[in-house]
Amino acid sequence: MKILRAAFFLSFATVASTCCLVQTSRAQTVDASTMTGKFLMGYQGWRSCTGDGSALNSYSHWSFNGLQPSPGNVIPDMWPDTSELTPGEQFSTGFTMGNGQPAKAYSSYPATTVSRHFSWMQANGLDGVMLQRFIWDVKGSGNAAMTAHHNQVASNVKAGAETYGRVFALMYDISGEPSAQLIADMQSDWSSVTSTLQLTNSTRYLKHNGKPVVCIWGIGFSGFTHTTTQITTLINWFKSNGCTVMGGVPYSWRTLDGDSQTNSAWTPVYHSLNILSPWSINRYQNESQVDANLGRLQDDLADCQANSVDYMPVAFPGYSAHNLNGGALNEVPRNGGNFYWRQIYNALRTGCSMVYGAMFDEIDEGTALYKLAPTMQTTPVPGTSSFIALDIDGKTLPSDWYLRVTGQGTKTLNGTIPISEQLPITPTNSITVTYPNGGQVLTAGDPLTVTWTSSGTIGNVNIDISSDGGLSFRKLIYNTPNTGSKAVTVPYYGNTTCFIRVSRTNDVPVDWSDSAFTIQTPIVNPETHLLKKWTLAPGDRAYLSNTGTSERGIGYDSLSDKVFIVHREGTVPNVYVINGNTGADLGALSMSGITGGAFSLDRIGVADNGVIYAGNVSAPATNAAPVFKLYRWSNTNAVPTVAYSGAAGFGVGIRVGDTFTLRGSGTNTQVMVGG
Repeated sequence: MKILRAAFFLSFATVASTCCLVQTSRAQTVDASTMTGKFLMGYQGWRSCTGDGSALNSYSHWSFNGLQPSPGNVIPDMWPDTSELTPGEQFSTGFTMGNGQPAKAYSSYPATTVSRHFSWMQANGLDGVMLQRFIWDVKGSGNAAMTAHHNQVASNVKAGAETYGRVFALMYDISGEPSAQLIADMQSDWSSVTSTLQLTNSTRYLKHNGKPVVCIWGIGFSGFTHTTTQITTLINWFKSNGCTVMGGVPYSWRTLDGDSQTNSAWTPVYHSLNILSPWSINRYQNESQVDANLGRLQDDLADCQANSVDYMPVAFPGYSAHNLNGGALNEVPRNGGNFYWRQIYNALRTGCSMVYGAMFDEIDEGTALYKLAPTMQTTPVPGTSSFIALDIDGKTLPSDWYLRVTGQGTKTLNGTIPISEQLPITPTNSITVTYPNGGQVLTAGDPLTVTWTSSGTIGNVNIDISSDGGLSFRKLIYNTPNTGSKAVTVPYYGNTTCFIRVSRTNDVPVDWSDSAFTIQTPIVNPETHLLKKWTLAPGDRAYLSNTGTSERGIGYDSLSDKVFIVHREGTVPNVYVINGNTGADLGALSMSGITGGAFSLDRIGVADNGVIYAGNVSAPATNAAPVFKLYRWSNTNAVPTVAYSGAAGFGVGIRVGDTFTLRGSGTNTQVMVGG
């Protein structure tokens, strides 16, 4: 909430981050100079297969004993879509898929496979990855074959990022590493990474604040034996070597409980990081629980901002680790991408400037985002094991669905498209704006034909326009047939940051102009004439008084052509509805639950999407704060709900509610109230 002089400004969705309105082409090289505006995924790269050319020569992370994965000896719950891989990239298993074809595994060792993964990232407009480097595997264990595998994967990632214009950085995982070896092993390996592998010399290695990024994952978790002194030494060593240091920390890092060690000495360690990323995997199981944790997300971000630490929340699509550890199959359902999108949406509406997607290729725990088996027909016949496919929740999805969803999150984060509470795409239906699609210069008052293409079953569409870079939209056309084009008049919303939005009437799917266009306004506006349609004089209706001050406010809905009049009979309010074209009575709104205030209802207004809002007048004593109440009707037949109740930021003794106006719609509805 913000008070501007005497105005209380209430926004139902505020994106605190600054949006860049320059369109990023999918093929365009991603900026490697900053983490800000980046949606990065974790990349494990730990799979190998017998015959892949690696020294491991075994099925690492496919089976428990390194042999061919087979019923009763398999780790993943989800199966990758390997249909695009060449025969040389496919390796045999002991499974047959539901369609009768042999189930194939893949290895991260061949450069062609990792390069293919980066081509998928480019095709979906994804920024890049944080490459997982398990310090126990590459140093602590002394396993030369494992070290060679991880080094080859690192080189593959470097080459893939360079070929396809993506970015990458190292994320060290210190779980399993003995405390006594931690510092020496990390320092020795970083020297090898920078000198022998020369990863940081790549133009695609990610920097932040002018320094290469390195992440240490596993700081402060309960059950880990590393001390605050060791971690502090390590953080300071990386900083002294010119790095920006990111930390993978417990979900409860700030409150020092739950998965975090409870020693208060960890707090300054957390605050010494340049970037902090709490591990949220399996901390919630559905969208309601995601929303219930919104306050924690907001408090985490505020704490980081107060301590000059960048904040990178984690979003994950779902979770299933039944074959790995005996957990529940499909323990955290994906819900067709809605669970994943809700986390992304909450992070962005809170104002986070970077997001971590867990994980690109993690099928062991069922959090993978890359191409996955869409149906049980393309999944191994389980035998004594268990598998899930993308249609497990009753939704038909393509194998690349979560790459596409991550792409929508990436475009929203970097400001290419506005934030949307609903996932903007559907797996079977699509809308694509074709004109105006960015770069045009239009003139207010001129005719304009908005064009779009669509696929699947869409029904009628809405056409909206924004003149503030997508922060808010106004309706141009409501509920019009999906013909692919609509003639409108360019409105008088002069600006250089305008967007057209076309959406199915129920808001999904939706598409925006790829980048901003300009509306210029003529020096002289065209002549305007007002025509009287009807009049009602005092006394013409029972609720139109001859005397007194019973009529408190009036509102108009251009979508339904209805007029709303607030009338007070004694202390009892009513809102009467009038036909805007004829002046005929259409009934009244429900007054259920409306109480309190000097006037329980006073001013009324209608948002651009037809949702009705009305507020009371609060006139407190000189030593009391106002209690302004805002009510919301989703339509004329709805029971009102309380949209806001509180002091509205005003000081004691201030009368609030005599001035009231609305703008925007949906989650961009803004209510301004005077005091």
